[in-house]
Amino acid sequence: MSDGFDLKRLAEYPLTADEAAHIFGEILSGRAEDKEIEAFLIALSARKPAISEFVGAVTAMRAQMKGITAPPLAIDLCGTGGDGLPTSRPRGSLVRAPDVQRAGHRHQPPHVLRWLF
Repeated sequence: MSDGFDLKRLAEYPLTADEAAHIFGEILSGRAEDKEIEAFLIALSARKPAISEFVGAVTAMRAQMKGITAPPLAIDLCGTGGDGLPTSRPRGSLVRAPDVQRAGHRHQPPHVLRWLF
C-alpha cells in the first residue's frame, strides 16, 4: 500500500477512482499494515472525500464480495444491528407466509430465530 502513497498529497488533493480502488483493495484484502491504514484514514479525514474516492472504495468492496446461493425470491431478514433498534421483528412478521423463503442470520441464537420464523 505504501507504493506511491503520498500522505501530503492525499490530505490536499483527491485520489482518482483507480488510486482509491487500489488503496481500499489493499485495506480490504488485509495486505495493508495497521499503521498504513491509520495514516491513510487520518490523511483522508483532513478534507471532504471526493466522488472519485467513493467510486474507488465501492469498486474495491465489490471486488471483495462473495456471492451466495439462495432460492428464488428469498428475502434476507438480517438487519445491520449495532444501533439498538429492533430491525428484524417487523420484517419477520411480514414474511410469515408458508410459501416465502426466508434467509436468517447464522449468528442469531435459536430463541431469536424462533420468533423470526
